Amino acid sequence: MTDGAIQRPDGHEHAPAAVTGPATTGPAGEVAGDAGGRRARSAGGAEPAVGASSRLRAWWALYRVQLKAGLVLSPSTMGGQRAARLGPGEWLLFFLSVLAFVPLLWLILIIAVGTYYGLAALGQGEAMLTLFFLPAFVLSLVLGLISVLSIFYFARDTAHLLSLPLSPGAIAGAKLAVVLTNQWLGLALLVPPLVVYGVLAGAGPLYWLKAVVVYALLPVPALALAAILAMALMRVAGRTRQRDWAVVASSLALMAVALGAQILPRQVAENVDPARLNQLMQGLAEQIGRYAPPAVWATRALATGSPAGGAGYLALLGLVAAATLALSWVLADRLLVRGLAAALEAPARRAALDRQRVHAQLARVRPGLLALVWREWAVLWRTPVFVMNTLFPMLVVPVVLATSLWAGPGDTLIRPAVSGLFTPSGRPWAPLAGVAASATAGLFAMLGATALSREGRAFWISQVIPASPRRQVAAKLLFACLVAWAGGLPFGAAAGILLGWTGGAWAYWLVTGLLAVVAVNALELAVDLWRPKLDWVDPQGAMKQNYNVLLGVLAGMVSLGGAALVARYTSPLGPAVLLASVCGYLLLVATGGILLVLGLAGRVYRRVSSPSS
Repeated sequence: MTDGAIQRPDGHEHAPAAVTGPATTGPAGEVAGDAGGRRARSAGGAEPAVGASSRLRAWWALYRVQLKAGLVLSPSTMGGQRAARLGPGEWLLFFLSVLAFVPLLWLILIIAVGTYYGLAALGQGEAMLTLFFLPAFVLSLVLGLISVLSIFYFARDTAHLLSLPLSPGAIAGAKLAVVLTNQWLGLALLVPPLVVYGVLAGAGPLYWLKAVVVYALLPVPALALAAILAMALMRVAGRTRQRDWAVVASSLALMAVALGAQILPRQVAENVDPARLNQLMQGLAEQIGRYAPPAVWATRALATGSPAGGAGYLALLGLVAAATLALSWVLADRLLVRGLAAALEAPARRAALDRQRVHAQLARVRPGLLALVWREWAVLWRTPVFVMNTLFPMLVVPVVLATSLWAGPGDTLIRPAVSGLFTPSGRPWAPLAGVAASATAGLFAMLGATALSREGRAFWISQVIPASPRRQVAAKLLFACLVAWAGGLPFGAAAGILLGWTGGAWAYWLVTGLLAVVAVNALELAVDLWRPKLDWVDPQGAMKQNYNVLLGVLAGMVSLGGAALVARYTSPLGPAVLLASVCGYLLLVATGGILLVLGLAGRVYRRVSSPSS
């Protein structure tokens, strides 16, 4: 065995994880110097000139390679080990994963219909588009920041690509194009409101053509801004000792902005009489246009009564999209290498400065299960992309759904149901609202569905450490449940305060809500045990580009849907039977899920082999 290598269970030697490739073996400055040297040699004439068509073909080839590896909704990237040909099983999994979006699309469709009718009665039907374009723009900004951080700075191929005879601008442009392609897929959530407005407003054929153009242009300004923020952030934070913390803190701040942008505009129309609502909607459009102008331009480009059919606003949106994308591409040529160099320098300095503290941490002795739970925390926290992809869906998605249902003109669906919980006949259902709120947050945390996948090529370490597979899987489940329950507590508590629960209702929520979180995370973990994805290239491959996430969410939805059916059919038997039946059902699902994952543990750890680095 060579010095510094670690013996793998298959007999091969494994180099330390800090060595990421040829481009990272030297000082960080060599990376920037190599890229700058390529530009200097090209400018000095030492290398033959390359025509524009050749550069375009090289860029297109790089984009295709990056797209094959980074496309979110693709059977070849969401599966585990990639094969030359996809079999029927891969396509079946892809179809089941897409089904996880159907309930969300249906919910958005219902909200869009209610919102349009409420605003159309005031002559402001097109404002419905603005109310959906705004969160889409903000979410594109936040998700774009997460994607850019992952695909630029935390992917394993960035340093290798910089060693190719391509300019950093070409590499950054190909990566930005992949992120933009994924953003277009994510904007499928805008299809229901676009269809609702086109159908209910009686729009002509030109509207549908403009809708396609707006759909393509809307995420470009947000993505360009996200790329600029990410590059600047990594340039500054990469020179600090707490680079990862700086990245996560900045991303959480943007999440707060996203929540504010989603909630505050809707509160403008709260508690006002209908006579003033028309005037307030005009002010709302101006307020949104001040902070997110593309959302208003897109609305006016599609509105049926816009001057010249909205052509001016459509051209303005296109020009801004082109300008911001070009600006981000120009800055990428300078900031990509600098950000990567800073990212490589900081860990080296931190390793030298923190050696004594590391030895002190290693000397600490923790109980076996607690040590494994702490290991799960370290695996999650050492990669900011994992943290952001966990916190963002767990904290933001429930709030966005709640405010979309409750606030604004489209509240006619949820308010009567919530008002019914204050009546004597609806009181027994009140604790179940808190259970649903807590379980929803736990459902979107995605920790159970990526428990093994997050380890990636380092999974072989879990196969050789002196801890049984059952205990390791138990620690993974416990950690996922603790984080999901902590994330769901504020939502359940808010429901309890709003609905005025009694002491018994609070106790029921604590017990039943915890059972719901355990049931959901156990089923998600079972999915990841069945088919872990360990061969990902960048951290997004373990979280977003993973069948197990969507299949786990689908399994969790089915289990929570079963609880809703139990509540529906036992409600005529009385409040006591209703609450006991739901609690008993979730207890059975949680117990079955725990036994399932513990039973699969030993078999999975023996069967799965860690991919070669």
